[in-house]
Amino acid sequence: MARSVDRLRSTLTIERYATSERRALDAAVRKLDGSIAKFSNVDSKRVRVTMNDVGASDDDAKARAVDAGQTERRFPGKDGGADFPGFLGVTLRYGEMTSALHLDPGRSDDFALELAVAIRNLIAHANGETLRFGVVSGHGELGLHGGYLVAAAGNVPSIKSVIEQAFPYYQLIDVPLEQGRAMDGNLTGVIVTQPKQSYSEADLRALDSYVLAGGRSLTVFASAASFGSDGHSTLELHGLDRLLEGYGIVMNRDTIGDSEALTLSVQGSERVTSLTFAGLVVVRAAPRTGRARAALPLHASPDFVLPFPSSLTLLADRQPADVIVEAVASTSRSAGPIAAPSLDAAEAAEAKPTSPTGSRVVAAVARGRLRSAFSVKPAERARSSSRVLVIASGLFPVNPFAYAAKALGRGDVERTLAEHYARTQLTSTILTVKHVLDWMASDEDTLACRDE
Repeated sequence: MARSVDRLRSTLTIERYATSERRALDAAVRKLDGSIAKFSNVDSKRVRVTMNDVGASDDDAKARAVDAGQTERRFPGKDGGADFPGFLGVTLRYGEMTSALHLDPGRSDDFALELAVAIRNLIAHANGETLRFGVVSGHGELGLHGGYLVAAAGNVPSIKSVIEQAFPYYQLIDVPLEQGRAMDGNLTGVIVTQPKQSYSEADLRALDSYVLAGGRSLTVFASAASFGSDGHSTLELHGLDRLLEGYGIVMNRDTIGDSEALTLSVQGSERVTSLTFAGLVVVRAAPRTGRARAALPLHASPDFVLPFPSSLTLLADRQPADVIVEAVASTSRSAGPIAAPSLDAAEAAEAKPTSPTGSRVVAAVARGRLRSAFSVKPAERARSSSRVLVIASGLFPVNPFAYAAKALGRGDVERTLAEHYARTQLTSTILTVKHVLDWMASDEDTLACRDE
């Protein structure tokens, strides 16, 4: 919190808007007020706070809340009571910039964290600062710049273009791994996407050296599923397993499906057909509990879809005892291996998970003073806390059916499915990637923000 306030060049105004006279929101409002007080207590001269109670029948107060960017939403009643309309949020003003947060009373423990991240991002935007993330290139990676969010032709958006336009303080740049050269230490974080060619020993050690410099974040969006031009997958790890296993995260040579996976609709000549794709796995993020007092990278994305993920096995003993290796997202209990993953719509709809079924870890993090992935010597550790996140789905940052239609030349059915996937899933995908970037850009003190 103090670090965010120290970067202020002018006054930051925090405006709280909450519906009064509703017992169901009382606890959340108290936690929110406590979170706001932590920032104002750091520097009451540069941080101004206004507490705005919005009465249920006060139309003027409602109008002021809406003018401030807040939205009247429905909240569950206390003890199972009827839903009711109301406000719960914060509007931040700094310089000429404004940012509105709409808060979930069910996640009140994270109010301080959400405020800290929003304030940091607002200050960066207003001050013209850019946080640069390096996206590794040179191995045939899928990358984040390909236009595979929709199946339309022409100049279409990518994850990179959407993120940089919506959040201009973030920049995603391609970074080749050059043998014998250290990675840019000024990068906010490094991202690895699904490769088609193997990483050399020198490439893997360059990534390891980046992590060991301390205060660094490395995120991997990749799985064992490597799709060829025919739309079928082979199981290839491209050497990433050697790096990740050293951090205590083993990527298994499999592709996981789930009978409780995503269902999409196809308009036929006479009727709409609903198809369930076992390879489009709906996963749940782990809560911030127990030993993991710092926020997890997917804490703000409770449910999302991972296309054709691989399972992960965690080996905490590969790292010193003070390093935390933990799951951050898992499947349902009905998940199991898919024998022949395919991006062909008909084949993908027929695929079923096989035995043994059970919940699988599909995203995990190792954090702390990590030991080198290539050494067991205690001295070869990060200078300060670093983080390695693995989200075991190479197609997660794209629309898998748009990728099938455009990169692999599949047909009209895939294009139709791509449109449905875009309507129902892309907002969640984009926000989840943004949450990962927020996590990568946050220091340990920010991630430890928590309201008790």
